[in-house]
Amino acid sequence: MILTLNDRQYLLGMQWSMHPDQAEVRTKLKQAPGARFIRNNQQHGEGASGIHLGIYDGKVKGKAVSAALAIGAVEPSCVVYQRIDDETVWLCVIANGLPYSGKDVLVAPDEADKMLLEALSFCQTVVGDTSGATASVPDVLARFELNAKEGRISKKQLASFAAKNQPRFATRLLAFAGIGLLIIALIAGVAVAKKLREKNRLNAANMKRMMQSETEQRKAAEQLAAAKKKFQDEVDSRRAELSSAAGTSTHRWRQWQQVRASLPLTMGGYVVTRIECGEMECKVSWMGRGPFVRTMAKRDLPGYVESDDISSTAMTQHPIAPVAGGVSTGYQSVIELRQHLVDRLEYAVPGIAIGASKVQEIKPPADLGLSTEVIGNTGPLKASFRGSAALVYANDFVNVVADMPVILRKATWVGGGTGGEGVSIEAEYVYVNRQK
Repeated sequence: MILTLNDRQYLLGMQWSMHPDQAEVRTKLKQAPGARFIRNNQQHGEGASGIHLGIYDGKVKGKAVSAALAIGAVEPSCVVYQRIDDETVWLCVIANGLPYSGKDVLVAPDEADKMLLEALSFCQTVVGDTSGATASVPDVLARFELNAKEGRISKKQLASFAAKNQPRFATRLLAFAGIGLLIIALIAGVAVAKKLREKNRLNAANMKRMMQSETEQRKAAEQLAAAKKKFQDEVDSRRAELSSAAGTSTHRWRQWQQVRASLPLTMGGYVVTRIECGEMECKVSWMGRGPFVRTMAKRDLPGYVESDDISSTAMTQHPIAPVAGGVSTGYQSVIELRQHLVDRLEYAVPGIAIGASKVQEIKPPADLGLSTEVIGNTGPLKASFRGSAALVYANDFVNVVADMPVILRKATWVGGGTGGEGVSIEAEYVYVNRQK
């Protein structure tokens, strides 16, 4: 098989053998007339020396090098296990930079698995696409090309990896064949060449799909890692949000009170009837009183919200700055926290309602393979006060929860100047699980 990669042809499945002298090499080549060959006068393993011969029977157009020798120049001792398609695996055993005799083969997966187990008994480095591989074949060949380009592999060494045409004696041998046999050989050769071209085309397509598959797998792994990080960031952000908001009750209450205190008792005949404050702003409702109230006068109210309403009512808005806090409570559970709230509030301040807590969790996308993250628990905490002492009780409530993990979410003042004053506060108690 021929693998084309990085503008170079690599030969897979060559027949390698060791021979003591040139005479035996010539005999071997005569048995494969027309085949390409590679000959190296190098040692093969410990104590074995001679001529290392590789023969490639397939048709080769142009220059080509041995894939086994190229990989051996980068990984001198390794086992190559590369799946070509569902029925074929390229398996090659390399030692001291040279492939073993009979160990550069294209075989069925079952046979390849047996050969791999045998090879792993004396070589632990694996190249290819099997479990435990340290690098893929394209990656190792890319390193080979880089070494050749930068001169770490000499031109002479690179030339020794290239498959050469048969020497002249093999050509003469073929020339003595009869014309009839030549015609038959040509006819058979055309059929074989066509079949080999089709096989090489299919193998090249399979190898291309394999490399595309590896790229897609790397891309998928990167996308999965990014998705997991995004989910963890969301968990950390939610945890930080709950932790930092708890313990800000006094500050938040002071902000709302400052807005309330900044409002005039009356302006142009308009008086405050309702104040509703949240985490971002306070909204104030006004109403004109008296026979001489003018609708134009409401435009002078601080924070006036433009409206085409021609009645003697108005709305103003007053922004609230964000606050940060954070309380280390030491509570062992949300149950303990709720019990503590009951003990401190129900008998100290009237009009308190402490609701059951709800688990705060974040579920990851199903395809991430992650577990749901439980951040902690939150529960509603409401206080409602009426009458002349409403503001006193509201201040008492805030003072009691000042050092507790409680977040003030909303406060409403009603009945200003009417004798039916009232204050209601909506809050949330927070228990954040300890991080693992």
